[in-house]
Amino acid sequence: MMKNDILITGGHIIDPARNINEINNLRIINDIIVDADKYPVTSETRIIHADGMIVTPGLIDYHAHVFYDATEGGVR
Repeated sequence: MMKNDILITGGHIIDPARNINEINNLRIINDIIVDADKYPVTSETRIIHADGMIVTPGLIDYHAHVFYDATEGGVR
């Protein structure tokens, strides 16, 4: 039995660190990314259909409002 078995299908996978930019499937088993075709899909596999979506690691949303003279790093 595999815990945390996830198959993400049809997503646009972008990983600049590995030079990946393609539509493909992604498989995660026990918190490790594995070859999507190597393991059979079982009744315990959670399937996420990601058609038209982007699959990418760790984006950070640095949202800030910086105003002139309001902070030391204010916009001029």
